Amino acid sequence: MMCQPLVPAKLRPFVLRVIGFEERHTDPMRRRELPFVGTPIILSFDSPYRLSTRDDPCIPSVTIPQFVAGLHETFTTSESTGTNWSIQIDLSPIGAYRILGLPLRELTNRIERVEDVLGQSGAQLRSDLEATDTWSERFILVDAFLTDRIARAASEEPEIAWAWRQLVTSNGLIAIRSLTGELDWSHRRLIDRFREQIGLPPKMIARQLRFQNAVQRLRTQPERSLADIASATGYFDQAHFIKDFRSFAGVTPRQVRFEIEAESFPMDI
Repeated sequence: MMCQPLVPAKLRPFVLRVIGFEERHTDPMRRRELPFVGTPIILSFDSPYRLSTRDDPCIPSVTIPQFVAGLHETFTTSESTGTNWSIQIDLSPIGAYRILGLPLRELTNRIERVEDVLGQSGAQLRSDLEATDTWSERFILVDAFLTDRIARAASEEPEIAWAWRQLVTSNGLIAIRSLTGELDWSHRRLIDRFREQIGLPPKMIARQLRFQNAVQRLRTQPERSLADIASATGYFDQAHFIKDFRSFAGVTPRQVRFEIEAESFPMDI
């Protein structure tokens, strides 16, 4: 079961979505969580998640019920068993910079406990959510928490907000040199500010936005060929398309399409 309230207008620049869901599994449910240009906060109750940043059983994983995940350069594997209910808050990079209140480079390719990132207010939100009975109550608490964090937050640099919007509206296809030229910044300065306030360099953000767009088209346009989707999302050729998918998803575009159809990872990235 999943429910997704409309994000209030005042939060939309900062919050991509809020969803609540319940899961019941007798056997372990394993998912490939694709990287996306956002920062999820997961508040899970009852059964915790087992997470690994590489699809390799030899690499240690972490079992954690509530966590914040920074921008990742590749996929994460999650595993859950039993019954739980969870709330997922997906923040835009601009929202994460404000709401989390720390340099986002400190979270890049990392998964941290909610209380270690959000402190006492995060722990209080978790406690308040645990005491509720309905989704409407839970979403009201989340809305109040996010509104309060935004009200207390320091703003990002307007130049970074502008550059971020250019990348998003172009689905990562705008040339980075056009951003530095418009801002009259050096390439190094733009990279440094992006690492601080977005979490990854602008070139990597552009790649991930292009990949994200391609995955969305795989999901919503099943009748289109992989070659058509590659061309429509700005890939030079099939080799370029496959290379990015192997980098971000660990598998080919064909395998990602198969997993979407099988619903073996969540339908939204």
